[in-house]
Amino acid sequence: MSELKQEYGDKVLFAQLDATQSVLPETKKQAKQLGILPFFADFQDYVPVVGFFSSHRKLVKELTGPKSKDEYKVNIDKTITVK
Repeated sequence: MSELKQEYGDKVLFAQLDATQSVLPETKKQAKQLGILPFFADFQDYVPVVGFFSSHRKLVKELTGPKSKDEYKVNIDKTITVK
């Protein structure tokens, strides 16, 4: 993900949310601020899970489990074009 952050720069917001019980209340606040609390609530037991959201916070795609960098790039590129 750090490589993707560098490649996409400010075109994409990357947020990492920790679902560990000890920090769960803070993480839920962060998810609420990002406008993705329902997504977080639905997928907090899946590790890892990556959600791709439009600029209007609409879930475009979710991927569970480890994926290749190319698969993430394909989904980021598709998401960037969603209005």
